[in-house]
Order: sequence, then structure tokens, then C-alpha cells
Amino acid sequence: MSSLEDQKMSPKGGDVVTVEYLSPHDASASSPRKKLTNIDALAIGYCVVATWIAYSGSIAVALTSGGLNSLFFGLLICVTCNLATAASLGEASSLFPHGNQETWSFHLAPKGWSKPISYHVGWFIMIGYTLLGLAGQTIVAQIALAMANLCNPDYVITRWQTTLVIMFVCLCCTSLGVFGARVIGILNKISLVWNVVGFLVVTLVLLITTRGDYNTGKEALVDIANESGWNNNFVPWVAALGQAALSTTAYDSVSHFAADMRTPETGIALGMVAGVGLNGVVGLIYAIVLCFTLPVDPTSIITSSTGFPFAQVLFDKTNSKAGTVILLFLLLFPFFLSISDVNMAASRIVRQYAQQGGLPSIFTGTNHRLGCPTMATALVAAIQVCLSLIYWGSTSAFFSFISSPAIMLALSYSVVAVLMLFARPHLPRKPIFSLGKPLGVLCNVVAVIFTLCILVFLCLPSTYPVTAVSMNYTSVIVVAAVLAGNVTWFCYGRHHYVGPPEEL
Repeated sequence: MSSLEDQKMSPKGGDVVTVEYLSPHDASASSPRKKLTNIDALAIGYCVVATWIAYSGSIAVALTSGGLNSLFFGLLICVTCNLATAASLGEASSLFPHGNQETWSFHLAPKGWSKPISYHVGWFIMIGYTLLGLAGQTIVAQIALAMANLCNPDYVITRWQTTLVIMFVCLCCTSLGVFGARVIGILNKISLVWNVVGFLVVTLVLLITTRGDYNTGKEALVDIANESGWNNNFVPWVAALGQAALSTTAYDSVSHFAADMRTPETGIALGMVAGVGLNGVVGLIYAIVLCFTLPVDPTSIITSSTGFPFAQVLFDKTNSKAGTVILLFLLLFPFFLSISDVNMAASRIVRQYAQQGGLPSIFTGTNHRLGCPTMATALVAAIQVCLSLIYWGSTSAFFSFISSPAIMLALSYSVVAVLMLFARPHLPRKPIFSLGKPLGVLCNVVAVIFTLCILVFLCLPSTYPVTAVSMNYTSVIVVAAVLAGNVTWFCYGRHHYVGPPEEL
């Protein structure tokens, strides 16, 4: 069979459209050779999520809204629900291994609805990963600037400097994605080892330096903190749960490397389910340690001149600038590799979307010498650089942007879960990764309910009364993204989008 397949169709009211596809039987056409094993898939699934590192960057919200206990119980809820969601996606991936949520929804949806549903799911994951990459770049920039502030306490971090550092991190991630595409597996194995070592070192430092002064069980796991201004504890607690959701998303990342995998029919499900499971175990252990070692009164760390509260926590524990910088580097390096993975996934999402007619054909190409979709990579980087300018103007609006990826990706997950729920009796074959009917239905339902909760939790204002400065604009951004998807579908997509190949 040819490595490329042409699908032609004459959409209603449009001319004949020709789109080139990667053959499902030769998905390596986008990559000179399939180089990722199941172990590599597991490493990607674990390293991209990087729950414990992401959690380190969000402790301020939990300490002021919800309290220490929200770090553990919020994460426990999110890990449980995400494990069910990952299992739902794993079933779909073993049925249609050469694709992602866009592909799975296309083949599971009723024929008359497969194209618009698939188009919108592709739109969600494309926006979600682009903004998720930007969120990670922001955390990396904050860690780097915190290290600079620790080394020079007279240095005052400003918004324009942070913006420039975010742009620089974006360009570094993009460069690694372009020139390191052929060694994705090696990079993620290095990241996995560094990630685990960093977790052990940071955890031991927190435990040893707090010895004899741990929080009581009541302070750690019962008391609720509420410095948000809300007159009830429920709203701030679930707002803190939203941070746990942000720290456990993007476990579908491994599916976007399907064309680079040797056995995607098993590797994708393994990467997603095991990635969530391992991150969950490590994250919950880390959350317990944080609950018993972080200060009950967060004032000193929230007002820290480092701009990164966890940096102040480490400095207070070690009383050493050099030691704190070393510990921060243990977070920074693997998280940088994680965000590079996110950007590489985003570029492959853009390429697939363009190959199926969702975007202009200029973004379909792959540089075979580099093994990278260069034009798609450039588009992702350009959008991230432009959006980083928002930080200079309004941090509130910017953080609303980078809070939305969890919602966008959750929407794509829930669409697949709903379609899997109704298509289950009519599946073309038994999935290699099969949950069975009772467990499969339960996982599908949990995935949908969890998405509805995320839609609410991540859109709540963190403080009250709500002002133009403290307003959470995440709901506005999500609605705007959905509306933009509808507009592009009617203006462009319905005339050009043909969806994935019919047989996988």
C-alpha cells in the first residue's frame, strides 16, 4: 500500500477537495523510523504530567483557599477521576491506535455527526496543548527568576522581565522540539530518572528540615483555610481542587506521538493509564509531605520577593541560597523537558489537524531530516509568544488563559467517553485494552461527571468581592474558544475538513 492515501469528497456547496493522509498502515511516513517503545510511551505519559513539580508551583492557591488538606484530598479526587478517564481513552486508543481524541471521536460518532464532532474535538486539543505549553513555560520562567532573586536579593522581578523570560523559554522548548525530535525517547528517559531523583531529594529535604516541627494531623488534614473573602468554605476549597486538576491533565500526550511508536495499539493505553497511576502515587505521597511540612500561616511565602512561593519554602527550610537554587534546579530541568514534550505534542496535533483539512495545507509538512513538523511547530511557538505579551498587560487575564487548558482537554476527553458509552454495544471489534462493560460504563460516566465539575471549579473567582482585577476570566476564554470553533467550522471546516482515514 502506498504511504499516502488520497481521500476526495465533494462537500455540499463546495468544490472537490483533495487532502493527503498518512496511511494508517504506514504512520511512520511522518517519521523516518518508528523509534518509541512502550517504555518510552510510559516515560512520556509520566513526564508530561509531572504532577509533583506542577503542584509545587500552585501551593499558594491551596494555602489561602482551602488549606493544606485540599492539597491531598483535592489531588486524590482528581487522580481517581483522571484514572477512570484515562482508562476510557485507553480503550478507544486500542481500537483506533493511529490517532488521538479527534480520530477516536470521528470513528465512534454517528456517521452524520462524525465530522463536526471530530473537528471540534481537534480544535479543543489544539488550543489546550498550545495554552498548556504556555502555562508550563510560565512556571519554568518563574523558577528561573526566583533563582535569580535568591542569588541577588536586591533584584526586583517585573512583569516585562517575566514576559521576556517566558518568550525565551518558549524559544528554547521550540528549539529542543525541532532539533531533538529524533531523540524523544532518550530525552524522556533522562527526564524520568531526573524527575524521580528530584522528587526523592526534595521530599527528604522537607522532611528532615521540618523534623520535630511537623503540623498536627488536624492542621494538615482537617482545618480549612479561607483567606479569599468568601463567606463559606466550599467555594475556596473547590477552587483549590482546580489546581489539582491542572496538575494532572495532559495524560493523553502519548497518543500524539502515535506515528513515532512501534506498537501504538498497546503503548498509548499503557502510557496514559500508567502515567496517571504513577503520577498519582508520587503526587499523593508528595501532597502528604507538603501537608505536614508547609507553614500553616502562608503570609511569608505568598509575599516572597522570589515570585515563586515554593522557592521561599525551600529557603526557609534550608536557610541556604545555594541549597535552594540546587533544589529548584531539580524541579526546573525535568519540567523544562516536560514542557518541550507538550510543545512537540502540540505541533503534531496541528499537523494532523491540517492533514485532515482543519487548517491550511502549509502546516501538513514534516522535515524528514529533523523528524519534525517544522511549520506546525513554528505556528505553536508564534501563538505562545504572542499570548505571553498578555502577562505584561494583565496577570489576571494571563492566568485565566493558562488555566483553561484543563477545561479544553477535559472537554475532548468527555466527548470520547460519551461516544464510547453509546457506541460500546456496536464496536467493530473487542479492544486490546478492554475494561469490560460494567467497568467501562462506570469509567465513561465518571469522566463526563468530572468534566462538568472541572467546568465549574476552574471558572470560580479565587477571591471575593470580585473586581476587574481579581475576576477569573477562564469562563470567558473557554466560551470564546468554543464560539471560535463554531465560526471556523461554518466558514472553513465544513468545506475542507474530511476527517481521519476511514480504516485504521
